Amino acid sequence: MTPKFTSAVFFIWAGLSVGGNILAAAAKFQVSTLTTAELLLVGRAQFAWLGNAEWILCATVLLLLAAGRQRPTPAHCLIILLLVLQQHWLTPLLQLRTDMIIAGNVPDGPALHFLFVGAEVAKLTLLMFAGLLQPDTQRKAQRLTWQLPRHPLNLKGCSVEKL
Repeated sequence: MTPKFTSAVFFIWAGLSVGGNILAAAAKFQVSTLTTAELLLVGRAQFAWLGNAEWILCATVLLLLAAGRQRPTPAHCLIILLLVLQQHWLTPLLQLRTDMIIAGNVPDGPALHFLFVGAEVAKLTLLMFAGLLQPDTQRKAQRLTWQLPRHPLNLKGCSVEKL
């Protein structure tokens, strides 16, 4: 039962990633009545909440893996590495950039944002694969594959004359 829950957590995490880190992040800049400073402050709160939710989901995955006596795969380790990279290196740098913009300064190009988005897309891809590659999910997928029966027609005792 644990692999099913682990898969579900990976898919929930992937949905959170798409909804919060990708769609909502871009959508809020479509609001024309808010200033750039206000939008950046909303974004800061948004990413703080999303980061907390991601840490909770990460801890949940690790607990489920431990409960199922599964070892983390390279994909699991990369997901965690990307989360640490985003939360402890990129997010603080992006917050400094946000502070500069709010103060009226113009920071250098958007390279950090592209790096964050690249890490997010990589993490999302790994989350989907990790959810699909759980042992129980793999067995279920194998059961669902279509196979020809050994004897498609039972022709025993049948002759051409009878047809």
